Amino acid sequence: MTEPSFWQMQEGELAWWAAFLARPESLARLFAIYGYRYLPFFFEEFGHLGTVVDFGSGPVSAAFIGEPAPEHPYCVDPLMPEYFKAHLIYGEPIMNWPPDISPAIFDTALVLNVLDHCDDPPALLAQVARVLRPGGKALVWVHVDILPDALHRTVSEAEVWSWLVGAGLTVKRARAHYDIYGPRAYMAVAERPA
Repeated sequence: MTEPSFWQMQEGELAWWAAFLARPESLARLFAIYGYRYLPFFFEEFGHLGTVVDFGSGPVSAAFIGEPAPEHPYCVDPLMPEYFKAHLIYGEPIMNWPPDISPAIFDTALVLNVLDHCDDPPALLAQVARVLRPGGKALVWVHVDILPDALHRTVSEAEVWSWLVGAGLTVKRARAHYDIYGPRAYMAVAERPA
């Protein structure tokens, strides 16, 4: 199968979110999925998020599982206008698309389940590095080594590592994760050097 175009992936994302959030108890289920996926590796970071930008946030930012949860995570997603039209937004995030973010203002950038869906992963990670304060952390979680489908492109661990380093970020820790609910994932905590 050929890799889907960016907008084909985005159409699939919008349909997925609309169907998922229409289910009973969808937010509780979503926060349980976020907790299962992200907290085992990023537990310490989710306890100290500080100011947060969530790239590819969807209509419900994973920042809301932080303890304490930020009041207004800054969400960047190309589908924000569509999420608003469909009344899918949760909480009171600050949203902007296309991103027009000042440099060096965030403590944490969430890049969770995004790199296998985006058009230009290296450019996205360059934007992440630009908006992090010195010492700020990027939390990255991505499906790796999967066949392309309507929502995903193929990404490898080596590519993610090289994209992070190419963006000027220092990888502090990383590992692969075998998810019983889906394909293998790669997780990394990367820091903008001081």
